[in-house]
Amino acid sequence: MKQLCVICPLIGQRSETFIRRHVVELAPGKVTAIALRRVPEEQRGWDVDCPTLLLEPIHSKPVRAIARAARSLAPIIDTARIGTFFRQHGVQVVLGEYLDFSWRFMNACDKAGVRLFAHAHGYDISTRLNSAKWVKRYQDLDRVTGIITVAEEGKRRLREIGLSKVPIHVIPCGAVQPTEFHPRSQGETVVVVAVGRFVPKKAPLNTIRAFEIAHRGNPSLRLEMVGDGPLFEEAREYVREKGLGGVVLLHGAKGPDFVMPLLSRAHIYAQHSLVSPVDGDREGLPVAVLEAMGAGLPVVSTRHAGIPEAVVEGETGLLVDEGDVEGMGQAMS
Repeated sequence: MKQLCVICPLIGQRSETFIRRHVVELAPGKVTAIALRRVPEEQRGWDVDCPTLLLEPIHSKPVRAIARAARSLAPIIDTARIGTFFRQHGVQVVLGEYLDFSWRFMNACDKAGVRLFAHAHGYDISTRLNSAKWVKRYQDLDRVTGIITVAEEGKRRLREIGLSKVPIHVIPCGAVQPTEFHPRSQGETVVVVAVGRFVPKKAPLNTIRAFEIAHRGNPSLRLEMVGDGPLFEEAREYVREKGLGGVVLLHGAKGPDFVMPLLSRAHIYAQHSLVSPVDGDREGLPVAVLEAMGAGLPVVSTRHAGIPEAVVEGETGLLVDEGDVEGMGQAMS
């Protein structure tokens, strides 16, 4: 019989390897999963092998459309079907990924007598808090068993909107660690790595511009970026226009089997996270930053969200203010 159930919008989203780790590693052999859908196989970055309930198993929409639907109120959660699944597998505790998604399962958990822990990540405690409607819904979460955030900054934001009773636990997401460490090359090339979606809150163009500044003063630098997203083409065009193709390599979306060896041979990790000027989205505590630190890399990043809680300035990395591209370039060089 299973005891834990992890609920999430999608199974297999490339950028959500932290969800895979919750399902696979949190309670091996004692876990089930509920999701709206699996990502279509050709786009799937990971999968799970445990009893799984898919609430919308037919892949009739693009992945981005599925993600948008997962963050809305539709489709209606089938409480009876979920209750049956809980009983069949002896579920006693639910870990809900994202606060807005977890909110949708509160009634199902209440009716089944199952404890619910809602896990906050990034957009759900930034963009959502700009909506009075969602702030009011989040106040319902004061009666769940607990909330988990990845940084103290997220806990503070939730207390400020009136969540005064529910225990809020600050637990950074686990990060994949290298199984082996290899001596880094002491040659002329210094490899700077950036990993993450090409979205406004990660400001990939700022990272490239900062690298451009650093490279002028230190021609031995080379930048390798992993990830894709709506800003990818703009970044690629910038690299082409500036003639940086020989020193900036955009790999596109890659899985952990590619990323971990890259981190093991790199020298610096860089990420210019900031509050999105588009919708106010922000980070929680980027898993990629933790993975880079686990691989022994100094981090050059920003004083944004939970990053200063992980990076000790002057010891494990250098931080600049959001938007300070010049300062980041100097730190990188």
